[in-house]
Amino acid sequence: MVLGVAGRYCAGKDAVLSILKNKGFSEINMDALGHKALEEKKEIILEHFGPSIFNARGEIDRKALGKIVFSDPFELKTLESIVHPWMYGQTEQILRTGTASKWVINAALLFHMNLDRLCDAVLWVTAPLFVRIRRGLRRDKLSIRVILKRIWAQRGLKPQNSGNHVDIYRVENRGTREALERRIRSLLKAKGL
Repeated sequence: MVLGVAGRYCAGKDAVLSILKNKGFSEINMDALGHKALEEKKEIILEHFGPSIFNARGEIDRKALGKIVFSDPFELKTLESIVHPWMYGQTEQILRTGTASKWVINAALLFHMNLDRLCDAVLWVTAPLFVRIRRGLRRDKLSIRVILKRIWAQRGLKPQNSGNHVDIYRVENRGTREALERRIRSLLKAKGL
């Protein structure tokens, strides 16, 4: 059993993941794989982006790289073309060789990376805009301006079927943790997941 969990900024993906992990699911975290991908593909990244994105220790400075790729769509696509195939391959390998019987893929860009093709079902986590802003203020301690920029940057992020015909379930996360857990438990039971 492989579930995907995706959603926009501060929708509550981590809360859903926590509930699933408590129900015996093992997590594959795309953020963590993304960090490893930068290291694995360091030479190719250096060739394209140059030495200015490296710190004094010879490591990729993600903040410097982020300034480049998030200000130029072409550069973002270039970086994605370098790291996403490696991340997809690693995910396939984990699913093939891992010992868990229940997996959850944690990926904001689940559909963009075609990871939904590896899933039996996808949980698309949503929350009202005001709730997401409030969570961003509390969790990330960012200004409203920065939070709104993040939300705006993800405006095109939505569930989209890549031809896998995977079932996509919308999980509304607007209330308490207990209410969210009841929704997840009910959904898993009703869908035979």
